[in-house]
Amino acid sequence: MRFTIHGVRGSVPTPGADFVKYGGNTSCFEIETPESQIFCDAGTGFRSAKLFRDQKDVSVFFTHFHHDHIQGFPFNSDLFAKGRQISVSSALCDKTETRSILESYYSGCFFPVNVFASLGHLEVQNFEEMRLALEGEVDVQFINLEHPGGAVGYSFVSAGKKIVILLDNEFQDFQQDELAKFCEDSDLLIWDGMFTKEELKTKSGWGHSSIDQAIDQFLKAMKTPDGELEAGEYLLKCYYYKGKFVSDNNDTKKEIFSKGKSLGEELIDHRPQSAAAYYWYLVNLGSWAEIYGTMSAAKEGVAGIMRKLSKKIIDSNPPPRKKAKNTVKEVYTVKVKNEPYQVQIPSKGVLQAYKRIRITARVRGVMETITPLFKSGQEYRSGQILTKIEPSEYRANVISQRASLYNLITSILPDLQLDFPNAYIQWNDYLKGFDLEKPVPRLPDMEEKVRLFVSGRGIISSYYSLQNLENTLTFYEIKAPFSGVLVSANVTEGSLISPGQELGEFIAPGDYELMVALPKSYVSKIAKGSSVKVKSIDTDQIYSGIVSRINAKVNSKTQSVEVYVRMSDSRLKEGMYMEADINAMEFSNVFALDRGLINGSQQIYIVKDNKLILRKVNPIHFTETLAIIRGLNDGEEIVAQPLIGAYSGMEINPIPYNKS
Repeated sequence: MRFTIHGVRGSVPTPGADFVKYGGNTSCFEIETPESQIFCDAGTGFRSAKLFRDQKDVSVFFTHFHHDHIQGFPFNSDLFAKGRQISVSSALCDKTETRSILESYYSGCFFPVNVFASLGHLEVQNFEEMRLALEGEVDVQFINLEHPGGAVGYSFVSAGKKIVILLDNEFQDFQQDELAKFCEDSDLLIWDGMFTKEELKTKSGWGHSSIDQAIDQFLKAMKTPDGELEAGEYLLKCYYYKGKFVSDNNDTKKEIFSKGKSLGEELIDHRPQSAAAYYWYLVNLGSWAEIYGTMSAAKEGVAGIMRKLSKKIIDSNPPPRKKAKNTVKEVYTVKVKNEPYQVQIPSKGVLQAYKRIRITARVRGVMETITPLFKSGQEYRSGQILTKIEPSEYRANVISQRASLYNLITSILPDLQLDFPNAYIQWNDYLKGFDLEKPVPRLPDMEEKVRLFVSGRGIISSYYSLQNLENTLTFYEIKAPFSGVLVSANVTEGSLISPGQELGEFIAPGDYELMVALPKSYVSKIAKGSSVKVKSIDTDQIYSGIVSRINAKVNSKTQSVEVYVRMSDSRLKEGMYMEADINAMEFSNVFALDRGLINGSQQIYIVKDNKLILRKVNPIHFTETLAIIRGLNDGEEIVAQPLIGAYSGMEINPIPYNKS
């Protein structure tokens, strides 16, 4: 495993000759194995990294999304090479949020080019997807860190070597045990040393640690027998690097190198077999001599000590470092029991009322004040007036048109009496029932000759024009089309209303529909009318529903299909965030296990005679968290949870796993 540091700075890149010692680029680290090229963060150091080395696909793990950890991503020209795959992920959030964050940063007003739109070979994955893709070559784990907005650290294990990267973490005492366990057996540890001890006092809440805190961790490790030698060696390194590269004045350097000199003397006295202890003691001793000057060095006999210890290192042929005592690890196991398995597709959505209308004005006027007031939450019966628009001007026009029609009919009565006596009686009776304050009555039935006569006098056209006006007059009263609740009111009494203006929304409570987007590959397995369990995200309350509709269109961007679940329950409210488990398919005689148990070679660990044995399996289906396996035998014992550091032949103490 090859490890390359491309950038270590925070906040902004700092170019120039004055910063060559530390490097001027922001955070970027590269891990290369025979099969994989992995990056942790893509700050400005990412720009000069050679991607797709030896035709390997590239994986990028982001610790978090502050700009100094992502700002170099689109500036590597290799990124736009065709034919190779690049995958990005973060254990901090799921792939949807990861993509949204990066897309918003690299598009619009923040960036001239939509990077994601131009990179068809770039895939955003969930952390577990990326981890599983690398399994067998590199084992990747994460730990949550203390940093504003959140951050994670990663460990990478390959070929028996372990690298831990802990960036942007404000170390807290409660992290001690968890961090120690996470860093256990690491060969290289990257630690956040943003501040000095003095700076840290005024930077509380900024989300960073100091090199002094790293030293403190090594000091604590030295108190344990197994960790004394290794921690002491690392501590000597810390004293050297802090004194050489962090401290700015000679007094502080003298203090640090004096500590390194004293620790080194103590360490080689108690651990004379350690060539590394000799070496790092000499490094600190040389730095001590340099800062204190020639006279002090001569007085201490530094030159003689360095010659003596250098010869010891050369002549020693140091023995291999003592390995920790091999202990039998307790491992949770489970017995295989094959049974039917119903695949359920979890999907989330927002509840919408099945019967829902937008209340829209069709006429112009001022909104009247009526009881009850037009307010959100108000209940109405079917046909009850929701609101009124003041109609006086329009009503006056309607009455005027009625009077005109009345006069027209009155004017033809003498002619009717002479030419159509029977019709005269009908029309005379019609006028007797005519009321200017009421809707115009239906015209009398007429034979063809009478119709031609009446039509020629403009009466029929006036009648239908009046009917149209009267119909419009009804629009000044807006009534509930069904019993329900006004869920939004966009206007208040006294407002000037215009035609087409949306006044509010009205729903029928208790009858709802949940729209969920499902992968197109599942849709053919879903039947309309099938039952669905729906859970409220907020309350965990379970409700029942049925698949009522399935869209025939595939979303071109997400490759998903809209599926609608009908639900009826008085406890439901529009806008509730729900999760539906939709039955898609059923397998017989299978066993479901954590998909993290399957390595990249499609193998799992079974337990035989208290030892781990790798077994090839045949996964026939994957969910987000589970693998559905066919071919395991009932009663076989397998590992129940992913196990770091497992290997074939490893001795274990199996403990039956109880989910409850």
